[in-house]
Amino acid sequence: MGLTVSDAPALPAPALFQVPNRHSAACGAPPPWIAAALREPACLCMYFENALGEQWVAALDADCVRVAGGDIGWSTLEVCRAADVEMAVRELRTPAPVFCNTVVNNEEAAWLVCVLLTAASFWRKLGFLIAEETKHEAT
Repeated sequence: MGLTVSDAPALPAPALFQVPNRHSAACGAPPPWIAAALREPACLCMYFENALGEQWVAALDADCVRVAGGDIGWSTLEVCRAADVEMAVRELRTPAPVFCNTVVNNEEAAWLVCVLLTAASFWRKLGFLIAEETKHEAT
């Protein structure tokens, strides 16, 4: 049974695990929102690393899902609307997956689809997708 936003502890819990940045300094520093998201109880944080040490992080809150990866210089990619989640998932499920105009490999695409589906589920639970879903059902 998972935690809900209302079950989240008032104070940050000790870290479950810590991960070193495996990318070279040439890739830049990870964005500051990552550390801030880890301290925010109402934020869902996700991590991906493949066998080559390529790392991606994501943070999901009530407004947006933010994603950054070392291979793209830790640039932040954002998806903040339900319609954008749907379109991004479609683009990631193609033979040449793309996310926010960034080419990704199949492993990264699979992880990003999981991140986006988690975002859609999270926002649905918060009631943000109800109006859009009702509109689609009517057509």
